[in-house]
Amino acid sequence: KLVASVVTFYCGSLFSLLSATGGCFAAESERTIFFRAKPASVPFRQTLPSNTQIYTTWPKAAFRIDLPDSIPAVTVHEDGHDYTLMGPPIHVQSGDRLKLTLKNDVPYTGLSIHLHGLNLGGAVEYDGAVGVSQCPLAEGNTYVYDVVVDDSPGTYWYHTSSGHLGVDAYDAIRGPLIVHPSGSEDLVDLMNAPSPLPSGYSTIAYENERILFFQDGFLSQGKLRYSHLVGNLVPPPSKSDEGIIVATSPWQFGTCNGKLRDVIHIAANQRFKFRVVNGGQHHALRFRIDGFPLTVVAADSQPVEAYTVDEIVLHVGERFDVEVSVFNDLQEGERFW
Repeated sequence: KLVASVVTFYCGSLFSLLSATGGCFAAESERTIFFRAKPASVPFRQTLPSNTQIYTTWPKAAFRIDLPDSIPAVTVHEDGHDYTLMGPPIHVQSGDRLKLTLKNDVPYTGLSIHLHGLNLGGAVEYDGAVGVSQCPLAEGNTYVYDVVVDDSPGTYWYHTSSGHLGVDAYDAIRGPLIVHPSGSEDLVDLMNAPSPLPSGYSTIAYENERILFFQDGFLSQGKLRYSHLVGNLVPPPSKSDEGIIVATSPWQFGTCNGKLRDVIHIAANQRFKFRVVNGGQHHALRFRIDGFPLTVVAADSQPVEAYTVDEIVLHVGERFDVEVSVFNDLQEGERFW
């Protein structure tokens, strides 16, 4: 929804089912990030506000499942951090050197990190594709992904890989990776600052940009779902409210920025860029904002000739940058879905 002065979008992916490394130049700056992968119990159902219709009256009861209060998940562990089902956003500028350290403290599970969409300067050893470019990182071990980001400014993302068997919990180590244009050092420094950000800033909402990181979610373990596929024990397909088959496995839940519903604040009489990512595993998602045209300016991290649509469809891994002009006659507190 939108609230003007502060205009707010309520977002939830349920509104649709459907060595310096290979860089060849001096890095602008070095960005050092540490990810400690560890199981945690993440608040789940309580991320829905008490007045929401999601999972109370919508969707229809036949399409709803019981959601637990919390969910076991593999997360990026930080002391004092409020866990969500999304990893921390990564912000760099084009030309930066990114050194991402992954420490695996997940029992009995190998992991890697894949920086989705980055060229890696030809350093395929940092691609993070288990069984293709590297072996999974065993429990208790650490690995450093050391790459020069010589890619076009745009919207990227990252996720873990552990081969076909997956982890024994929800995989929450996935999130947006934003490459800002060269010369954005002040903003990128701010996004990576250890101290609290200024009022009105967060790592997913800053200046006139907003990140919407959507995921589909499953309550069953990845290992169980894979064994079902191998044994041809395919579950029933997922259907829309109209009964149309939209996916080959049941829809269970969806998140926006790691929550079952998120609130995005914007202001009237301004133009905003939304960086929209489908960081899920299986379902395509349909995205629209009621009453607001979407001007697409980039697809999969690359600029495109701008065109305007009512909605976009994102398949797994796809990213769109869309610009939205907010009306100047909105009143504070107005909301849009």
